[in-house]
Parts: sequence; C-alpha cells; structure tokens
Amino acid sequence: MNFISELVPEIRALLDADLPSARDNCAIEVLRATWSFIEDVTDDDPERTNKFFALRAQVRSVLWHLDEPALPVIYRTSWDYHEHGAHQFFRLTDWRSIVASDDTVLSYQEWVEHQLELLLSGICLDGVDAIELAGCTEADGVVDVIVESDAEFFSVYTHRPNEGVQCECDFNTKDQALEFARALAARTEIAVYGNLCSIYSSMIFLFAPYFSFA
Repeated sequence: MNFISELVPEIRALLDADLPSARDNCAIEVLRATWSFIEDVTDDDPERTNKFFALRAQVRSVLWHLDEPALPVIYRTSWDYHEHGAHQFFRLTDWRSIVASDDTVLSYQEWVEHQLELLLSGICLDGVDAIELAGCTEADGVVDVIVESDAEFFSVYTHRPNEGVQCECDFNTKDQALEFARALAARTEIAVYGNLCSIYSSMIFLFAPYFSFA
C-alpha cells in the first residue's frame, strides 16, 4: 500500500495531462493491471500463472520503453548493393524480371529501398505484442534460428500471443534487421527482442532468448 500511495501524485499528474504520451498511457495500464492482479487473483485461480506471466511481459515492455531513446521517424536502410551484395529478401532476379516487363525504371538499389518502405508501412500490427530479431540459416528451403555468430542472415518477426511468430523480412546483416525492426516497432511503440541475438542501444542492453518461436 505504501508503494501505491507514493505513486498516486505521479499517476494523477499523468491522468491530468492534456496530451499524455503513449508511454505514459502504457505505464498507467500496467499499474491498473498490477492492482487488478493484486486485488482479484486468488491463490486457487486456475489461470493465476498465465495471468502472472502476461503481467510480467507487460511490465517488461513498459520498462524497455522508459529506457529506450526516441526512434527516428524516417526509416532508411543501411543496405548497399555494392557493399553487401544482393538483398537477402528482395532478390536481384525479381528486380530484373520487373525491369524486363517495363514495370519499373528504378535501379536495383532504389527499387529495394522502395520495397522496404512499402513493406514497413504495409505490415499489419494488429494483435502484435513484440518484434523479434533472429539470426538464421537456410538449407533445402528450411530456415533455422541459430546463434548470432553462425547466422547467414537476420530476420525480423512479428509475434502474436497464442499464434507464434511470422517472418516479415530477411536482411544481410543484423544492423539492417535492427534498423527495420525498430522502425516497425516505433509505429505503435512495440518492444524489440533478440532471439539468440544481442541487441544494443545507447541506453539498454537486452538479451531475450526466452522468447519462443512456437
């Protein structure tokens, strides 16, 4: 009760703000969820464990956003054809086919950048609670998530509770994947996690191998 009492002035200030930020709103929702758990969830509740882990994930997300600096609004990939070779996801052969059919006059570099921008704005985030980054290999059409040091490419996944993950795009390097993941997450302030990958920023180091790809 002392803890809750100490937070009351801060909570009131946030609620009285004319334009509370999305981060503030998330913090308020976590406080409400925490109080609801304390008040309503009993020891014999069969869903007690599931409710606790759901609350823990919510708290982790808010704490991540409190430390993470604001992300740039404009996304621009660091991928460069001359430096990195053909893009892992948007193939050179696909671009050539489109050029041959007179559907674009863009260079391969420009076409890939345009495709990434379209993809970034077109991905549906309804129900997504996290963006995940993973190092991968592919053999005979089968993709495996592996440790970062052995990865051949890096993939960005959206995660939905009870549904697992969906790959949204593959990238040549981890930096390129992280650029895209953070720009995607910034649309609704979703947390970005590393699956067998370390993720650095100026404010936080996050290593989250506990996320399942099931």
